[in-house]
Amino acid sequence: MSALIRVFCVPIVLATIVVNTFALAGLLEGTGFANTDWRSPLSDLGDLYAEVAAAGFSIANVFVTGQLGIELPEWSMHAFVLYASTALAIAASGMGVTQRETFLGGLGAGSVSLSWPVSLWGFVTQAFRGRTVSTFARDHSVIFWLYLLTVAAGYGGARYLNANYLPDPAEAAWLGLLIA
Repeated sequence: MSALIRVFCVPIVLATIVVNTFALAGLLEGTGFANTDWRSPLSDLGDLYAEVAAAGFSIANVFVTGQLGIELPEWSMHAFVLYASTALAIAASGMGVTQRETFLGGLGAGSVSLSWPVSLWGFVTQAFRGRTVSTFARDHSVIFWLYLLTVAAGYGGARYLNANYLPDPAEAAWLGLLIA
């Protein structure tokens, strides 16, 4: 059973890395730290991300505006996507990589992984109070930091590829005219 779970976890984690690359770009752009003009084919993925995220954000914004009377800032959409996809990746990695006694134990560990900010605080508190680190805390802390490094490398790699190897839209238009 664990080999089957690992097979299903790998595409989930890879998809969340791609989603987090565009969410991080949107968050950095929305807060004024970066400006990225994605070139094709990255622009197509970015447009798909923007459409899906905007649809979910509009629903959440209508709900919050109706209930609390405040409007959510645009960057909060990207922050929520970063949180949700990171939680999903850590839960999937935890279920696919770490060893559990039973299948239900793996599902329980995965559900706790979805609340990683609270869990992270609990791990640190437990480590200081009890002077011990549980296997669950150790495994998920390693997964968390490896995942963050992977997302940062994915974002940096996409920016580098975009700036150095993908054709400028004006150049791509000229190439299209020359080929036709």
